Amino acid sequence: MRAVISYNGSELEAVLEGERWTVRRRGAERSSASLDVALAELLADHSPRVHSLAAQLIEMMLVEAQTPPIEETSGASVMTRGSYRSRRRRRLQ
Repeated sequence: MRAVISYNGSELEAVLEGERWTVRRRGAERSSASLDVALAELLADHSPRVHSLAAQLIEMMLVEAQTPPIEETSGASVMTRGSYRSRRRRRLQ
């Protein structure tokens, strides 16, 4: 599972593979069994704000995992899940 949120003018990405979290921002990457720990190491921040960011990333993952693909049956364009996610991210910012 993967989620991306906006963070201080860049993207903050979290990926869950098996039982391991990997977080990335501006080319830097940290991994841990705990999302909070990986974020704290990546951002060099151990404040409660890290827990809030972790919650936002998990919420985004859950929303995206439950969002079915949307297809238009009339017309030539097909809206993919990716374009829906992009619009939703812009609305949430």
